[in-house]
Amino acid sequence: MSKKVDVKLSPKKQVELDISCKSLIGKEIEIIDSNNKNQIRIKGLLVFESANLFYVKVGSEILKILKKGTVIEVALKNDKAMVNSEIFSGNLVSRIKKIK
Repeated sequence: MSKKVDVKLSPKKQVELDISCKSLIGKEIEIIDSNNKNQIRIKGLLVFESANLFYVKVGSEILKILKKGTVIEVALKNDKAMVNSEIFSGNLVSRIKKIK
């Protein structure tokens, strides 16, 4: 018989876990920090997500943003969350499978 163990996460880790299990497509994001310094302060609508890239619509242009080495700010309901986008590596299904 396996015993269920309750694990307490810090509020920041809990937010990261909650966000990583959701699709961010259609959300407003801003690049806060990146290995590619030209991408910092890019703000736009996330229109597609692959395993390694975010596709962000800025005006009439769609920019490819590498997930690795990037920190994003995501607008969620009435609040914003700043997260390391490496938690989004892989597609949504594979991220959910890792947690279970």
